[in-house]
Amino acid sequence: MAVINVRNKCMFCGACARCCSFGAIGMDGWAIEINISKCTDCGDCIIACPVDAMIFTDEEEKTIHQLSKK
Repeated sequence: MAVINVRNKCMFCGACARCCSFGAIGMDGWAIEINISKCTDCGDCIIACPVDAMIFTDEEEKTIHQLSKK
């Protein structure tokens, strides 16, 4: 399982939390909290992020995800 990493580009708009079907992403003020026990690595949060702040930390997982979305 890959881990989603939130980079310092985050604007805290909440798009990632709103799109997460598994309730794995929460907002706590100016912080994004990802519950890795709920995260399925679907990548929807990465796609939803308007500023490209969320990434997979594992490059192999990122490549597999990108290929599966084509």
